[in-house]
Amino acid sequence: MKKLICVTMLILFAMPSFLFAGERVSLGFLYGASDSVNLVRRTNGSINEVAPTYFDLNKKGNLVISSAYDEKFVAEMKNDGIKITPFLSNHWSRTLGRAALKNRENLTDQIVQAIEKYDLDGINVDIENLTASDRDDFTEFVRLLREKLPAEKQLTVSVAPNPYAIDSSWQASYDYRALGELVDYLFVMTYDEHSSGGAAGPVASGDFVELSIQYALQHVDKSKIVIGIPLYGRFWRDGDDVGGEAIVIGDVPRVVSRFKGKTMYDKKAQTPNAKFYVPEGSSVKVNGNVLAEGNYTVWYENEQSIKYKLELVNKYNLRGAGVWALGQEKVDVWEYYKEALNEAFEEEEVVNIHELFATFQGVPMELEIESEREEIKFEWKKFELEHKSNILLEVIPKKKENLKLRDRKEDVAEEKKPHSKYSVALHQNKLSYRPIGAA
Repeated sequence: MKKLICVTMLILFAMPSFLFAGERVSLGFLYGASDSVNLVRRTNGSINEVAPTYFDLNKKGNLVISSAYDEKFVAEMKNDGIKITPFLSNHWSRTLGRAALKNRENLTDQIVQAIEKYDLDGINVDIENLTASDRDDFTEFVRLLREKLPAEKQLTVSVAPNPYAIDSSWQASYDYRALGELVDYLFVMTYDEHSSGGAAGPVASGDFVELSIQYALQHVDKSKIVIGIPLYGRFWRDGDDVGGEAIVIGDVPRVVSRFKGKTMYDKKAQTPNAKFYVPEGSSVKVNGNVLAEGNYTVWYENEQSIKYKLELVNKYNLRGAGVWALGQEKVDVWEYYKEALNEAFEEEEVVNIHELFATFQGVPMELEIESEREEIKFEWKKFELEHKSNILLEVIPKKKENLKLRDRKEDVAEEKKPHSKYSVALHQNKLSYRPIGAA
């Protein structure tokens, strides 16, 4: 890993509670599933973080611990070394979402208390279906939560994908840039391109996902972007006014083969689809309902389409990917998922610190960073701790030969070169970092 001798301004928001060396974030949501322990363990180590549906809201915007909470599951995940970050959901209710924002002082206190009480590793905020008018309040809610959470607890936010840079509707409720400065990462929900009530089409086409990534990268560093992988499809019956009901991808082969349907892989969309005819009198059920007579089209995901999306994670060197939701997949997905997700992963270099942040008063201090490749002495010129977890610091290597300092009066975009920025994380006396830009 090449290092440049330079002056560097580093800003770290929301230090993660621990690091998974050698692999990306691999998140699995759990929603309405039974036997959650088995669902995670059957991934064969492909998942390193789980987000169960433990946090709900009442009409006053107060936290409600859902009936899904399982003390045994939490203990088992802890034992397996898997991070547990339940998601807070308004279940698409704008009324509940706005109540939460209005009650943010109390709600953030309740969340912090629940995370400590139930020994959780953090939280994913999944409040959806708000509007542009809620944008600032939502950001303030997240800022307040980050301020109150202990530094070692993780905070992530689920955001709407915005491939076409829409500045209205629910996409406009998320200030990507401001949120990105507060959280460990944004979970970009890159699915439901076509959904219930809309026209037939792919749930997550290749272009839709890639454009969503490109939009996010305009506002947030790649190290703070995790994209969504749908483990479900949607089906439409010809002639229906409303279609797009969900079907888990683990159930698609059964239905298509039962009616001798035709499958194809759409190379433009980079997703598969199938067409089949259901005769009158059929007793085949999907989601507990008997399929009515008619011609059907189903768009879904298979190995080829999932690998294509994971290739995008590697192409843009993103933080990782998350699946919605565990239990909906064909089990063979776990035979290739982890390897495909980490195919081009650039492992963080983990180094020991000679003296671990001995002062928070901004007093210059000399640290010796030891790595396998070289030893460099740095001097901390600035050190501030903001909101319990945000670090702003400047380092100057002791070797100053051929060093070009930044002109502080110039705009960042016109900085004198060479320079480099690093994404830095601290955990248990170890500093891990990776270049996030270099000249």
